[in-house]
Amino acid sequence: MRPPTALITVATLACATGLAVAQQAAIHPLLPPPGASATYMYVWDVSADGTWAVGYYQSAVTPFRNFAVRWPLAGPDAFIAQPLTHPLWELTSAGQVSGDGRIIVGRGRYQGSSSLEAFRWDAGSVSQVLSAGSASIWELTSDGVRMLCDNPDSSGVVVDGVTDAVVRTIPPGFLAMGMSEDGSVVVGGLDAFPYEAARSTAPDAMDSLCGLIGCGAGNTFTRPDSSVVSADGSTWAGVIRQPGAGYGGYAASLFLYRNGVLTTVPNQCGTYSEPHVSAANTDGSVLIGNMDFCESSSRAFYYSAGLGMQRLDALLSGAGVDLSAWTSLEFLRSVSADGRTVVGDGLTPGSNFYRPFAAIVPPACDSIDFNGDLLYPDTQDIADFLSVFAGGVCDGQQPGDTPCNSDIDFNNDTLTPDTDDIAALLRVFAGGSCAQ
Repeated sequence: MRPPTALITVATLACATGLAVAQQAAIHPLLPPPGASATYMYVWDVSADGTWAVGYYQSAVTPFRNFAVRWPLAGPDAFIAQPLTHPLWELTSAGQVSGDGRIIVGRGRYQGSSSLEAFRWDAGSVSQVLSAGSASIWELTSDGVRMLCDNPDSSGVVVDGVTDAVVRTIPPGFLAMGMSEDGSVVVGGLDAFPYEAARSTAPDAMDSLCGLIGCGAGNTFTRPDSSVVSADGSTWAGVIRQPGAGYGGYAASLFLYRNGVLTTVPNQCGTYSEPHVSAANTDGSVLIGNMDFCESSSRAFYYSAGLGMQRLDALLSGAGVDLSAWTSLEFLRSVSADGRTVVGDGLTPGSNFYRPFAAIVPPACDSIDFNGDLLYPDTQDIADFLSVFAGGVCDGQQPGDTPCNSDIDFNNDTLTPDTDDIAALLRVFAGGSCAQ
C-alpha cells in the first residue's frame, strides 16, 4: 500500500487541489458520485503514491445495490467518487488498487450471474480471476501484477494478474491475509485452533509466531485476521495477547517481528481494548488500524516509530485539524507507501452510517534504520547519519560515492542541514518521540 513534497500552508489549497499537493495535516470526506444517493459507503485501499482510493457505496434508490468506485485524491475532482463500469460486469466492490491507481481488483457479477466473482480492472478492461467463481483477492502488489487470492479449492494462491498463472501456492490450513511486494512472504494465521498468527516464506513452509520466538506458558497469540507484512517483507505485524489485566486475563498489544526480534507496543486505549492491524507502509515503519472497545466503540490508530501509538483523532486535532464534522474516526483501512496518506471510515453527526475519509497525518520522523541494513536500533545508523550530515558517506563506502542515504532531514521539517535533525534522531533512537 508516497505522496509528494512541499508543505502548503494555505488551508483552502488542500480543498481545491487534493491531498497529494497539500501536505499539511488534513481530513476530507470521500463523496458519492455526482447525483448519486448513498445509504452507506466504505473505503478499502489507497494507492502507494497516495493519489487514489477505492471502495464502494450502496445506492439509496433503485437499484438498491452496491457500486464499486474509486476516488481521486488530487485534482479538480478530488474526493468525488468515480464508478467503475464494464459492459459485461456489475462491479460491486473495489478492494485493492495498484501503486499508481490504474489497476483495481474487487468483486462483482459477470453477465448477470447471481454469484460474486473476483475481477481485475485495468483501465476499464476486466478479466475474471482464476476461473474459480467465488475467488477473493486479499492483496494486490503496487505494480498491479501479483495478487493474493483465496478460492474454494485451496487455502490461497499468489497469481500473476496479467497471465492468470499461479506464481506460488499457500500451505493447507493457512489463512492468508497479506503478502510482500515480491510475493515471497505471505502472512495470516492458522485456520484452526489455536488460530495463531503465522507466516509462509515458501510454498511448503509455514511458521507460527510461537514457533519462531518460543512461547512461554500461558502466552497466546491470536487474531490471524489481523496480520500484515510490509511491502519490502522486512516487518510482520499483528496482535498479541499475553497474560495480564484485561478481558479473560489477557492484555492485547501490537507486535512487530523484524530480523528475528519481537517488539510489542502497548495498547493505548484501556485495559479491555484490543487493536486490529489493517496495513503497514512500505518499510513497516507505520502501522494503522483500529482499537476495539475503545470508549465503548472503535477508534482508529496510527503507529510509527517516531510518534508511537496514537489515536488518529488526537493526532489530527493536535496538528490543528478541525474535526467538528466528525463524531468519531473509527477505522483505518490503508496507508500510502510513505505513511502520510491514510483512508478509513468514521461517523458524522446525525448519522448512523459510516462515511469514508482520506487524511494526511502530520509529518513524522524518518526510520532510524538510516543505512537501510534492516538492523535497528543500531549505533551504526547514528554514525552513518552523522557522517552524511557532515558531507561524508556511509560506512564501507569510498569518498565521493553516493551516500547510502542522502536524506538528512530526519524530522521532516524541510530544514537542512539542521542540528534539530540530530537531536530528533537521538530521541527516537532512545525510544522517545519525534517532537521535542
